[in-house]
Amino acid sequence: EVMQLHDLMRRALEIEADARSSLQHEVQSRTADLRATMAALEQANRQLRELTLHDPLTGLLNRRGLDEALARFAGAEGAAVRGTLVIFDLDHFKRVNDVHGHDAGDAALRWVAEVLLNLLRRRSDVLARFGGEEFVALLPATALDDAAILAVGVLDHVRRHPVDLGRGRVIDLTLSAGAAQWREGETPESLFRRADENLY
Repeated sequence: EVMQLHDLMRRALEIEADARSSLQHEVQSRTADLRATMAALEQANRQLRELTLHDPLTGLLNRRGLDEALARFAGAEGAAVRGTLVIFDLDHFKRVNDVHGHDAGDAALRWVAEVLLNLLRRRSDVLARFGGEEFVALLPATALDDAAILAVGVLDHVRRHPVDLGRGRVIDLTLSAGAAQWREGETPESLFRRADENLY
């Protein structure tokens, strides 16, 4: 009987150890699954956030993304670090849509975005589609004179290179631009207003 009791106790301890080991394995497995699910959720949230900050047509930042970038720059130390804001406005865009159709208008907007991405390609530069046919370049640590040179380069490139719609159809485009350098203590709204007033 003592032997039987001893065997029963040993067997009970083995069962308990097996159950504990099985439970630990199950907890580890579920924890790994939970971590993988959380990582996937974080990735999905990052992608969703990116979608809410970017213009789906051009891939540039949208108004919301630009506002966030301006807020970050407003918090930077020193107006010189903040740099210059340039507004680009696609001239006679309504006529492009009326004469050539909205697909051609979309192609024109994508073309301007591509030019901006190719000519203003510092990693620190912030490019956005601000409205229907308006684009913004926020050029950190860039003096007004240097920003003007860059803006003229963009205007000239767009003027000299028509948008190719395929099948021999092209659209000649021109842009207007206005720039303002950030002043100490200036708000993003004031900077934007001054650049808009300087559109030519």
